[in-house]
Amino acid sequence: MGILLTQTILIKHNYFSMTILAFDWGLVIEKLILIAIIVFGSLGIALYTTFGERKVAAILQDRPGPNRAGPFGLLQPLADGIKLIMKEEIIPTAANKWLFILGPALAMTDKTSLHESLNHSNK
Repeated sequence: MGILLTQTILIKHNYFSMTILAFDWGLVIEKLILIAIIVFGSLGIALYTTFGERKVAAILQDRPGPNRAGPFGLLQPLADGIKLIMKEEIIPTAANKWLFILGPALAMTDKTSLHESLNHSNK
């Protein structure tokens, strides 16, 4: 009985080890790399589309555009992102702090739920 139980435990342990080893880590790493490429590529496109928009607006308004950060202003989107992250949130002293922070999220939740119900009502 003891030998049979030990063999069963070893077989189950070996099966568990083999299923972990049989997991295709190459596929997981490949997909994570693809996700990173898509996310960072999208961020780069958004950054430099905004940069181009600011340059065109500067030409239309006959003023100098974003040219303070880096050569020809090419690092301006990076500076704008850092400024946005480091920006201090100003909360009025008389306001309820949690409601002041959650207010926009609550308003957006209401609008998106209404939008979803209207989208599915025509089907």
